[in-house]
Amino acid sequence: MSAQFKDWRGNVPVINLEGGEYHEEHVNVVMTSRRTKESKSFTDAMIDVRVDSSAGIFWFVIRDGAGKRASGTYAISDWTVEASPSSSGGGGCILTTACVRAQGLPDDCAELGAFRRLRDGYVLHQPSGEDQIRRYYRTAPALIEAIDARPDADAVWARIYVDAVAKLTALIEYGELDAAAVMAWSVFDELVGDYSVRAD
Repeated sequence: MSAQFKDWRGNVPVINLEGGEYHEEHVNVVMTSRRTKESKSFTDAMIDVRVDSSAGIFWFVIRDGAGKRASGTYAISDWTVEASPSSSGGGGCILTTACVRAQGLPDDCAELGAFRRLRDGYVLHQPSGEDQIRRYYRTAPALIEAIDARPDADAVWARIYVDAVAKLTALIEYGELDAAAVMAWSVFDELVGDYSVRAD
């Protein structure tokens, strides 16, 4: 009995079927019934999931960027739920927004490839790594919104690219992963403080 939940980690299941509650933002979601092959899709969505493995069920709420909403309780054995990162305007990632919006770089640029290697190959393997990343993805959309509300938003994103993205990329490329992770969280906390965003 299994259900697939995929997020920013690509094809690695993010939902622990032993139970738990999960929240993801800026993802494209496809739900498929294993019995009827019925499919439901949501674009640039926010998803909240609660899993009760002892009862064999999961409960979810999905709201997408177009205002479409769905919720319900389903048998874990009957459904597959896949979520992949939304690429609309950088989604909920500060670094992606700085690269895509300020520099016009593609989503598969060298800088973002380096950050994904840092995240998946280093940070996730640290004792509190997954909690840190979830905190980042919960907080980043509000931070992006706060920056975008400024009249000088383009200049701010350009500054983030020069002061943070370029330097972090260099550290990662030189294999200085510990230093890169420390700098990344420092930059993030500084931005959260500068723009008075609550870091959940």
